[in-house]
Amino acid sequence: MKPASDYFHQTYIEACNAFREATQANGGILSSYGNHPDQGMHGETLTTNVAYFGPKNPEKIFITTSGTHGVEGYYGSAAQINMIENQLKNLPDDVGVLVIHAINPYGFSHLRRVTGSKENVDLNRNFIFDQGEDSIIPLNLGYKHVAKYLVPEKWAKNDSIRQEADQQLAAYKNTFGAQAYLSAIYKGQYQFPDGINYGGQEPTWSNKTFYQILQDCVPASVNEVAYIDLHTGWDEYGLVAIYTLMEAIHENHLRAKAWYEKTADKIMSSPFPVVGSIANATNEYFSERNVKVTTTAIEVGTVKSPGTTLTALRGDHCLYRYGNGDIHSLEGKAIKEKMREDYCPSDPEWREQVLQKSANIIGATINQLKLTAENKLEVGVGVELRKRKNN
Repeated sequence: MKPASDYFHQTYIEACNAFREATQANGGILSSYGNHPDQGMHGETLTTNVAYFGPKNPEKIFITTSGTHGVEGYYGSAAQINMIENQLKNLPDDVGVLVIHAINPYGFSHLRRVTGSKENVDLNRNFIFDQGEDSIIPLNLGYKHVAKYLVPEKWAKNDSIRQEADQQLAAYKNTFGAQAYLSAIYKGQYQFPDGINYGGQEPTWSNKTFYQILQDCVPASVNEVAYIDLHTGWDEYGLVAIYTLMEAIHENHLRAKAWYEKTADKIMSSPFPVVGSIANATNEYFSERNVKVTTTAIEVGTVKSPGTTLTALRGDHCLYRYGNGDIHSLEGKAIKEKMREDYCPSDPEWREQVLQKSANIIGATINQLKLTAENKLEVGVGVELRKRKNN
């Protein structure tokens, strides 16, 4: 097995090339989805690459996505390539694996979380728009109170405008509490197009491409799906957690607890409400088709306390809103370097640790799909569900 550092790449182009090479070298079927409206940071064509491994008509399939939040794809790509090279050698006859690489190629290439140069959309808040159907746009009443302070006109740390913005955010947190503060910022909002965690007003290219991939690449024979979306930037440094984005009594959450209790550092519903996530969209997509589905997100901690990735995210938004996206300026270079380091640390020990932990979780997922005596797991889930209801 190669050193962990060999799976991490410096650019979107390098990561895509490594993904394609690993797929072809290990017997996968490679597909590419293009026609993205933007170019990459280096003028490259942006595509989402997809690899399939396993039988033509499997009964069960494991699906994983990287780069939902763009820059987080540097870790996600590494985990996927590691899986392709080391974990798919002996798949059983009834299990397939679908690997979706860089579902948000713009954000991946430009070291951003958002989907496009003009969209500014957080893809993981964009799935309230379900395949073109009419959608109810939710309100985030808290966000309007912090909007202008999250993305101030000046980003230099010693500038009075930045200092006032930081003070106002701290005041909001002290007044309303940490949970309300996090919810206001991260829940998702649809009223401030230049703001953070903006969910958009229509399906993005990445949203539509994701559904197209599911339609094209998931065989009709499938009756069970396990899905993991790969993320970084939340939780303690080096911690690898499973988030289900479901209530604690939901079957999906209970199943995830049973699957990952020995491999994940922790298993949670969500630290705050999230609207329009790709994981919940996947759950709905397959549930509507009467396919059993277990959806989760891996979340890898990247920033040592007391900092958070919010500082990097705010700086990136300021750069594109007020700095014309000038990545070659001194401030632009510093912001981009912080985005890279805060979402995919260069620390070799961190990279080795999180790659191994992620491989353990992925291995547990594939193993669960291999199990023929699945009734034992479902009985366990049912017992815990009954206990919670009785209490």
